[in-house]
Amino acid sequence: MTTMERPVVAARGGAGAVLTREMLEAIDGDAVTQFLLARRWFGAKGGRPGGARFHDVIPLPWDGGRMVIATVEVTLGADRVERYQLPLSHMPQSATEGGGTAPRAVLARVDSGGVIVDAVDDPRFLESLGEALGRGAVFEGDGVRWVFEPLGDAASRLTGQRPRVGSTEQSNTSIIFGDRAILKLFRRLEVGENPDVEIGRFLTTRTDFRGTPTLLGTIRLEGRNGSSVAGILQHFVKGSGDAWAYTLESARRDLSLPDGIEPATAFADEARDLGRVTRELHDALASDAAHPDFAPQGARADTVRRWAAAARSSIDEGLAVLDHRMRHAALPEES
Repeated sequence: MTTMERPVVAARGGAGAVLTREMLEAIDGDAVTQFLLARRWFGAKGGRPGGARFHDVIPLPWDGGRMVIATVEVTLGADRVERYQLPLSHMPQSATEGGGTAPRAVLARVDSGGVIVDAVDDPRFLESLGEALGRGAVFEGDGVRWVFEPLGDAASRLTGQRPRVGSTEQSNTSIIFGDRAILKLFRRLEVGENPDVEIGRFLTTRTDFRGTPTLLGTIRLEGRNGSSVAGILQHFVKGSGDAWAYTLESARRDLSLPDGIEPATAFADEARDLGRVTRELHDALASDAAHPDFAPQGARADTVRRWAAAARSSIDEGLAVLDHRMRHAALPEES
């Protein structure tokens, strides 16, 4: 669907009056559903949503008040509802013309000019997001709050850093600030603590372990449905890549050597380093007996035996599946 095919909404005031709850609620539910289905971060593509509606709307004072943070409730089946976070920006026509980069995610057109887009397409939204993450901020709507809580040296890491949206997008949108920090802006919201935040805060503030990215701050959405982690800011590890892709490439390199030439280490050094860091991680997580959520608990001998048996069983099952697929030519020969 192109920008010209998007629904048209009526503006009833200045720039700050476009993105109101009333205006968003007036957008046809089918149009909202089609918008969500086209997003890579939308997690309910397996079956067509039964409906989608805007729920919470928090006005933001950024760039003349033309931005909001909204939540969308999506009905899936008879009794299943998922909630998504959707920052929105009213971008004037001038911002989408004259050689500028066209927004990728357009929700609607405004009759008086411009378009309503996913705000991560708006450079001013990204810049304002970084400023709020550095200093801390609270933005309130009708019974809901968007809360920014920086940690440690977040402000110095973000100052002067140009934000950009990461090239990969799954259940969250990654926003990278220079080469110093990365924000995972979660799209699907779930009430309760997030393990990445809970564990990251413990490791950052109560241990010396630095084998995982340092936690620099969080964004929370607090409201009638409880509190949800809406974003997590971490140290950006420049040059990092996907461990599984690296493992496959290492195996491919070693297995493609000419006959008679043995691979040097076949990933042994990397595996050894991974084991060492994993041990250090567990030592750090068990280092504070006074912390109610991380205090170590003893394991009985029969429990350890059960864990070991489960691990062996998982390995055996994986090898059996691999053997079956290789015997039945389900894998290319060079794999």
